[in-house]
Amino acid sequence: LFVVNTLAPGGPAAMSDEVQVQDTLVTVDGQAVQGLSCDALTQLILGEPDSPVLLGLRRGPYSVCIDVELRRAKVGLACHPAQIKRERQAGPPTVYWMVES
Repeated sequence: LFVVNTLAPGGPAAMSDEVQVQDTLVTVDGQAVQGLSCDALTQLILGEPDSPVLLGLRRGPYSVCIDVELRRAKVGLACHPAQIKRERQAGPPTVYWMVES
């Protein structure tokens, strides 16, 4: 699972007011992200500045997914290895990441 840990200040996700810390990323442009590596996720999220990217997010453990369309901007990588943390708990590990679309 990819869970939003922080939002890049001034980045598209933060400016949208639609992406929140602790949201779980489910899809990027309609493609499921479960099981992807951090590098693969980064390649899906990054793109040409001002091009659209559609994030499918789940908020809370039982909520339905919401789609959030953002416009990409040059703010950096979407997933930083230093921010990855695997939790030891029941279920799959959680990868925390910073949204910087």
